Amino acid sequence: YQCDWSSDVCSSDLKYPYDFVRLPRAKGVGGKFIITTWDMPRKDTVPHDSQTDSKGNLWYTDESAQLLGRFNTKTFEIKEWKPPALPAIPKGQMEGTRDIIVDHKDRPWFPVRIPGNHAVMARFDPATEKLDIGEQASQFVAAGGDGSVWAGNTRFDADTMKIVDKYSYQGAKVLPPGQHGGYHTLVDSKGNPWVAT
Repeated sequence: YQCDWSSDVCSSDLKYPYDFVRLPRAKGVGGKFIITTWDMPRKDTVPHDSQTDSKGNLWYTDESAQLLGRFNTKTFEIKEWKPPALPAIPKGQMEGTRDIIVDHKDRPWFPVRIPGNHAVMARFDPATEKLDIGEQASQFVAAGGDGSVWAGNTRFDADTMKIVDKYSYQGAKVLPPGQHGGYHTLVDSKGNPWVAT
């Protein structure tokens, strides 16, 4: 999409039966903020996603390495963990970790890339510092208000890490024009997944 920032109109090469409109910029108090930055522990860090837990810790993933990081927002300490031994990623394939969510028990979940441009689900328990590796999954993870954990179109049991359900929207008659690959998953309070196509 291309947006003309001097107006409120965005456009695309794809044709839709509606217009894309940019929201107005924040004004007054809503437009005033302070940004504070901290150095990462490694110069080659490529942080991708982050989410906070109930204690205010900021958990993050890294596209340059198979690891999980935690930034303690009270002490400003950064700590990182690597998953148990996984096969090395062949040269030319994507490495690292990507999306991240924190479940109802403050456990971060995130996909770890493996050979073949695939990913497996990982879950970290901060209390024991144990990082468990589960089954193959999508990079897009989400937590539902009902305690469910999703990776793309796959629902996991949050305690056993086993797959309990899958769905597919391919072939649905109500898909919009254009590409039909799912991008990100959100789950509502009743455990219903929502996917951008």
